[in-house]
Amino acid sequence: MALDKRNPIVLVVDDSPDSLGMINSALNLAGYTVLVALNGKQALDIVIQIKPHVVLMDAVMPVMDGFECCLQMRKILPLTPIIFMTGLTEVEHIVKAFANGGNDYITKPIKPEELLARITAHINNANMITNARLALDVAKQYVVAINNHGDILWATPRDPGAANLQRD
Repeated sequence: MALDKRNPIVLVVDDSPDSLGMINSALNLAGYTVLVALNGKQALDIVIQIKPHVVLMDAVMPVMDGFECCLQMRKILPLTPIIFMTGLTEVEHIVKAFANGGNDYITKPIKPEELLARITAHINNANMITNARLALDVAKQYVVAINNHGDILWATPRDPGAANLQRD
């Protein structure tokens, strides 16, 4: 499949045909390229090949749920925004989504205008982070960010340890 590189890529991970239809229509009308996965395992297979600009993640799905998928996806896409979109409204689920690497959480039924606003904001923020990293690289200011466990979260692109963190 040939992707239009001019349009931001959104990976939608959901097993509900109704949600997929509505979200796909709204995103296509807004000019996004939409990829679809019906469960977490399919989503991980996709992101190994194609790096989306944002991921929309349902929480409850067969094979691999959204919480586990998000946790695994963070290893592949450390800076890509992941927005949970689910019918789960309990605080424990919201906290779990953020603890597993989610950047945002909205509940179903999805309001297309709100979803598009959130996607736009997250893509803009991710682009600012990418541009800041590139500016540091050009200025030969190499930076590495680590978490409390000593794991590298991100690094400026020319840093030898950061080569695997760059977007295609």
